[in-house]
Amino acid sequence: MNPEFESAQQDPEYLAWLEAMDSALDRFVTEDAPAVGKLDDPYTAEGLALCEHAVRDRFGRGQAIADPANAEMADRFTRYIGEVHRRATEAEWINTAHVYEGHGSRPKIQFPFSEYAFNPRDQIGGAFRKDPQPPSELVWVLNNMIRDYTRWVGFGRPSAEEYRRLYLEQLVAETDGNDL
Repeated sequence: MNPEFESAQQDPEYLAWLEAMDSALDRFVTEDAPAVGKLDDPYTAEGLALCEHAVRDRFGRGQAIADPANAEMADRFTRYIGEVHRRATEAEWINTAHVYEGHGSRPKIQFPFSEYAFNPRDQIGGAFRKDPQPPSELVWVLNNMIRDYTRWVGFGRPSAEEYRRLYLEQLVAETDGNDL
């Protein structure tokens, strides 16, 4: 890792955001999406499907997600979506503020099988897609991540770079190179 990345992980604003995780998630499952909170395990695909309904109920339209008046609620939805992915894939929260000038905290999810950070906030708007992937947009994204995670585990949990190489080799082997 580079020094800017390491420094961003110690940013006080980001550390405070992480410290508030449990209380924000508790508020999410009691106030924002109580149907999710009623599940035996809310951090599942079933919970994400219910979350998608709650997004539409709470925000009403996609543009409302960016409204500063909804910032705290959007943050709780972001945290919940991220936690579902994190718990399902051995991922971790990271602060990507080092690539954005003037920002102390830019929480995203880092999957162990990818070099790219996943922004769960970007997923909130998926609830408003006119043509969502089945069974729902949020669940579809999670299922893709779980598929990649399962493949990564099957390869022996290599580095993200090695995983990409192994996966490409597998694709070539499966197609004999004819379809690539």
